[in-house]
Amino acid sequence: SHGKVTFVKTKGKKNRTVPVSQKLLDRFPKKTGQLFASHFMMNGGNILVLQRILGHADIKQTMVYAHFSPDHLQDAISKNPLGDDDYS
Repeated sequence: SHGKVTFVKTKGKKNRTVPVSQKLLDRFPKKTGQLFASHFMMNGGNILVLQRILGHADIKQTMVYAHFSPDHLQDAISKNPLGDDDYS
């Protein structure tokens, strides 16, 4: 409510409240269950932000969602010190 979603009864036994847009909140199904992490990554979400949202102590736990990112391998090309821009 009020632009926030609260996750309860999580695996880590910690409740978490995450801010969301009203547009997203309106689209949430009225049921409970797993529906967030995969879609977050498919829409270009940041894996470190997802780690915090899910409350994972170790990034390895969160990395299981990395393959859902549409550009998860593209960053290896574009964000390395010798990225495409360095070759003309």
